[in-house]
Amino acid sequence: MRINHYIKQLPGWRLGLHVRLAWCFILLVGIIAILGPLIANEKPFYCKLEGAYYFPMFSSTTEAGLSAKHPLFAPVDWSTTPFESIVRAPIPYSHFSIDLKTGANVSPFDPQPVPIRMRHWLGTDSLGRDVLSGMIRGCRISLLIGLGSMLLALIIGVMFGSIAAYWGNKGKRVSWLQILFSCLLLFILLIVLYLPIGWIHRLIISMLILTVGIYSFWKLDDSGKKNISLPLDNMIMGVVSIIDGFPAMFIIIILVSILPVKGWLVILLLIAL
Repeated sequence: MRINHYIKQLPGWRLGLHVRLAWCFILLVGIIAILGPLIANEKPFYCKLEGAYYFPMFSSTTEAGLSAKHPLFAPVDWSTTPFESIVRAPIPYSHFSIDLKTGANVSPFDPQPVPIRMRHWLGTDSLGRDVLSGMIRGCRISLLIGLGSMLLALIIGVMFGSIAAYWGNKGKRVSWLQILFSCLLLFILLIVLYLPIGWIHRLIISMLILTVGIYSFWKLDDSGKKNISLPLDNMIMGVVSIIDGFPAMFIIIILVSILPVKGWLVILLLIAL
């Protein structure tokens, strides 16, 4: 009853059937995105081979590992090896699985030389990968980037908006020593960005430098009469105006091409920014 009460409080739920269907569709897409690896996966939930039990989807068990343990069945293949018992995912293909037996560019309506349980319900792409599992993967990544970037944008916007509103143009005074220190900190961060190390190490080092730098910045003496006022409001609004003056997609394409780090996480951060 309590769940039903919360459902009725959803925005627009009482306006009509079309709004309820829209909410149900959003809920369905969200569930598919969250449970994507459990819905579409070439690894089975459970399998049994020569009396041994395995749970490949929840462990590091691989086809090569099973081939080494069971040479009579080598090479082990998730889709063709005659396991004693097996429980597969609803869609027994990952987004990267290439089905050489069925082939590439297979239509959903074409005959497929596989059992009905292993059928590609939306066909295969030009490389022989299952289209439906690829769509589920795309749904998962799209929602992750969309929701994550908007949440991060909200945090960034509230933080800088609060700074601009609290200090305005004359509320914060800094010394020339703090300005020079900030320029040095920025230069060090640029050097770290292009170090020949993994992006995780870059991120950790950058966060440590930022933490130490921000702490040191506030500890520096800024009580002198010759200190200058920082026009934080004008600076922040000026940056926002510059960003708004360019098409968002144009900026994203440029930054993605020049940044040394690639991947969906970079896209998430750039869209948020």
